[in-house]
Amino acid sequence: MRVSAEKEPSDFDLFWTDMAVQPEQLARLRPYQKINHWPGMFSLHRKNNLGKLLMRMHKKFPQQYGFFPKTYILPADNSEFMKQFNSKFNKTFILKPEAACQGKGIVLIRKPADIPTNEPMVAQRYIAKPLLIDGLKFDLRIYLLVAGVDPLRLYMYKEGNPVFKLIARHGPVRH
Repeated sequence: MRVSAEKEPSDFDLFWTDMAVQPEQLARLRPYQKINHWPGMFSLHRKNNLGKLLMRMHKKFPQQYGFFPKTYILPADNSEFMKQFNSKFNKTFILKPEAACQGKGIVLIRKPADIPTNEPMVAQRYIAKPLLIDGLKFDLRIYLLVAGVDPLRLYMYKEGNPVFKLIARHGPVRH
């Protein structure tokens, strides 16, 4: 194995990139080549797109999609979001830039005057009493390797050893 600095190499086994991959590039992949993106991934990895999709699914399937807070895409959902501040209770909202990462630009607000206006944001009701470690908020993340989507193949590893494997061979995965 060797690392290459080419932006679009043609001879590789594994291609890892943080950039969007065009469908034409994916169509040129040979059977043994693997890449860390798939068509349509843009729909999920940006907070605004994921929020819109989750809200659409929640509207159709409220029982199955009740695991996340109501999501507002600002400025598009501004008027609906502003209604949240008409209560006697002091609600806290977390606002995140739609395309930032690593915690950049995240703010907690309690009043409309604190909404940043310099870029589109994704807003959600914040947890009233979050669990803290030494007074600091933390994330618990579980990473899965999606090895394929038809059939769906998911793997979870602990220190390089597989601890979970799911392969859905016949139709969608059911809870």
